[in-house]
Amino acid sequence: MKEYKEERWIQGKELLISYTLLRKKVKNINMRISREGQVTVSSPGKVSEDYLDNFVLSKEEKIVKIRKEYEEKKQTLQEQLTLFYGEDVFEQVCRVWHPLINNRYEIPYPTIQVRKMKSRWGTCHVTKEKIILNRALLGAPMKAIEYVVVHELAHFVYANHSPDFYQVIAEVMPDWKERKALLRQMEI
Repeated sequence: MKEYKEERWIQGKELLISYTLLRKKVKNINMRISREGQVTVSSPGKVSEDYLDNFVLSKEEKIVKIRKEYEEKKQTLQEQLTLFYGEDVFEQVCRVWHPLINNRYEIPYPTIQVRKMKSRWGTCHVTKEKIILNRALLGAPMKAIEYVVVHELAHFVYANHSPDFYQVIAEVMPDWKERKALLRQMEI
C-alpha cells in the first residue's frame, strides 16, 4: 500500500480538532499526541474516515488535557524567564547592538517596551523613537533576541524591508539569516 497523508478537521465538544491522518501498511489504528497537543493517526487503508473521526473524538478529553498542560508549562516558562532575566534583557541587548549601528548611521537610542503580541516579534515606531518587543522572545535563544533587536534598530535607517534595509543588518550581524531562522522554529 502506498502511504497517504491528509490533514483532517472535526468539531468536538470543546474544540475544533485538527489531526494528521497517515494511511499506511499497519494492522491497527494508532494515535499519537505530541507534547504540544498535535494529533497524528496512523491507519490501515480500509478503515473509513467517519470511523477515524469518531475515534479521534473519543480521545478529545485527553487531547484537551495535553494541550492545556502544554500551554500552562509554556506560560510558566515565560514567567520564570521574565523573573530570571527580567524584561531588561532587551535593554541590555539594545545597549550592545545600538552603538554598532549608531556608529555608521547615527540613529536615536529608542525607548523599549515589552508586551504580548499575537503576530510579530517586534515593531518599530520611528517617529516616536520606540521599539516594542514581544514578551514571547524571553523564551527565545539569545541569538534570536539579538536579531530582532537589530532588525528593529535597522528600521531607524530604513523604515521598510528593502535590500538596503537588510544590508544595514548584514553590516553589523553577518549571520543574521541563521539567527532569523531560529525564530521560525518558535511559536508566537
